[in-house]
Amino acid sequence: MSDFPHSILLEQIKAIPEGLLVVDAKGKIISCNKAYIDLWNMPPAIVEAKDDVAALNYAMTQVEDAQAFFDRVQELYACQTPRSVRDVLHFKDGRAIQRFGKSIIGSDGISHGWAMYFRDITDQYRNEQELQRQKNLYRDALEGTSDAFVSFDFDWNILYINGKATAWGNLPADEIIGTNLWEAFPQLVGTDLALVYRTCMETRQPRHTEYFSAAVNRWYSVKVSPISQGLSVFIADITDTKKVEKENQEREDQFRLMANSIPQLGWMADSEGWIYWYNDRWYEYTGTTLDEMKGWGWKRVHHPDHVDQVVAVAEKGWRMTEPWELTFPLRRHDGEYRWFLTRIFPVKDVTGAVTHWIGTNTDIHDQLESEKVLKRSEEQLKQLSDFMPQIVWTTDDKGYHDFFNQRWYEFTGLSFEETKDTGWALVLHPDDFEPTWKKWSHSLRTGDLYETEYRMKRADGAYRWLLARAMPLRNESGEIVRWFGTCTDIHDQKVASDILEHKVAERTRDLQEANSYLHSINEELRQFNYIASHDLQEPLRKIMIFAERIRAQDYDQLSEGSRSFLERMSVSAERMSVLLKDLLDFSSTQREELFIQVNLNDTIKDIENDLELLIAQKSAVIQKEELPTLKAIPLQMHQLFYNMINNALKFTLPHQNPVIQIKGTLALPQLVQEWALAPDARYFHLTVTDNGIGFEQEFADRIFVLFKRLHSQKTFQGTGVGLALCKKVVENHHGRIWAESEPDRGATFHVVLPLL
Repeated sequence: MSDFPHSILLEQIKAIPEGLLVVDAKGKIISCNKAYIDLWNMPPAIVEAKDDVAALNYAMTQVEDAQAFFDRVQELYACQTPRSVRDVLHFKDGRAIQRFGKSIIGSDGISHGWAMYFRDITDQYRNEQELQRQKNLYRDALEGTSDAFVSFDFDWNILYINGKATAWGNLPADEIIGTNLWEAFPQLVGTDLALVYRTCMETRQPRHTEYFSAAVNRWYSVKVSPISQGLSVFIADITDTKKVEKENQEREDQFRLMANSIPQLGWMADSEGWIYWYNDRWYEYTGTTLDEMKGWGWKRVHHPDHVDQVVAVAEKGWRMTEPWELTFPLRRHDGEYRWFLTRIFPVKDVTGAVTHWIGTNTDIHDQLESEKVLKRSEEQLKQLSDFMPQIVWTTDDKGYHDFFNQRWYEFTGLSFEETKDTGWALVLHPDDFEPTWKKWSHSLRTGDLYETEYRMKRADGAYRWLLARAMPLRNESGEIVRWFGTCTDIHDQKVASDILEHKVAERTRDLQEANSYLHSINEELRQFNYIASHDLQEPLRKIMIFAERIRAQDYDQLSEGSRSFLERMSVSAERMSVLLKDLLDFSSTQREELFIQVNLNDTIKDIENDLELLIAQKSAVIQKEELPTLKAIPLQMHQLFYNMINNALKFTLPHQNPVIQIKGTLALPQLVQEWALAPDARYFHLTVTDNGIGFEQEFADRIFVLFKRLHSQKTFQGTGVGLALCKKVVENHHGRIWAESEPDRGATFHVVLPLL
């Protein structure tokens, strides 16, 4: 018995997912779990010998900085006062292992060893490194861009500014971050650009504008975007671009004439994606005007389920310098949505910079609908074939296989690449190869139906007989375009006679054994009935007789408390006698014969009397509503509610008085349907709710399994039978029982019983 707690500790150590190493004050290994051994790839010889020196030397071969690792270990073991350590070890194989250790302190306050936990955090460490790398790349990108960039918070304090933008301010670069925007750039106060900033901050909508600075006589493209902390602003010098725009205007006019003559919808946008022109075909299709559509107004004719995705793709596309395309539905003037293929082409200047974009929208709705019908048919065929127990396959007109259903891959264990065309013959039995090919070649040549039997090798190497059939599929001209075939496993049919005879003999033997076992069970049940009706009742009758003699002879000499105890003893003995009789009746008669009208309110009162001492001891409060009278087995109803209430009193939170609520109402039709109960019957829905320790909802089914417990016997006493018995009782009454709970939030047990 003294080894029991130690064995539990060892099992708990094994179950810990992290690597665990326990050493004494000198570093001698006391214990380690399998997770530790696997994490360090520790040789078995070192583990079995608990050789701390060899273990340390081996560990030094695994880490990148062996000397630093050794020095740290020596430092920890040399310390006699309470300490803890948390660091990350970098292994030579690229892993990052977090080490957390804490000294084991004795009653003398001195460290007697260390408990070390090791956890593989390689993915987390790499993610953190990658995040930092991306931050550095983002910062480098902002510093390397030719545009000026600045971001500021909702109070206009500068969060970040790159070198290009810093040069325009009146403060040194190392002082400008954190400074108010209007103080760092006083020349912006009262300008149109300042108004753009304030509007974007209020509306949280991105803005793109062009701003002319009279101070330096230059044009700038300003892109303002809301961010979670405030706003970000990109400013690019577009003076040269503005000069080119005038030259491009004439070419654009010529393009517009041509674009209005094409059948596709056409449009043009500036370099930032601001659409400023559509061809006539666009207006005819959408029924809109330029005032409605310019800029980002085109979103109005996009389907609400797709517009956000289109915007995201477009925002990315405007930043590119190469053609791009996407598909989406557009609303026609009559409200119908049709799918379009949109292609966008950049127009560049001599430097390769995009000056504007040209886009076309081609109606592909009918094409997509046809493809959907075809794809749906193919998917239905595939789903149907995968659902079939047979192997399904198809070939082209020449007999080369181009499709197998899932059953083929499960049977052969081969891939499509291995078995396509004529590769399927790889699994054909050598003795069946020639006759199979002869029949298949005949069908391909003549168009006759194909049918044959052959053996094919299964994935486990066993050959099984299959019945293969195929029929040709012809076009309108009668020409064969495909073959559709199946393979049915008939192996068991070929050996059915021997198997059937063996199974009949085996089943006969099983029935004989079951019959013999049933006879022995019935005999044991008869003996149990005799014990319950005689041996168990006899001492109980003596208790009742002696209690009656005390009441008749010495009752007046008893104290008030003793009289109360005598009455309780008599009532409990009487109730136990009734329970034994009910138990005997339950075990010896049909269940239906035991059903009588049971008042659940009386049942609860009896249980409160049974548990009176425990209720008083825990200062428990039982709140109950009026419950119905239903046709049930009285003993089992007592067992059902006794176990639920007893559990509520047992599994309580410390320093909190138990409160148990018992409620009931007619079951709703939805509940009856959900639990697949008889739809034409009436049911009563009862709940028993407590404020105890509760449990994780994932264990809600496990608690009803016989002998399954969520807590150790040391923590809460019990056998794991009570709730299993509750479930059996409810099922005997054609009802349902389930539980809902959260840790430390109590539990609610639901019981649905028929109102017979």
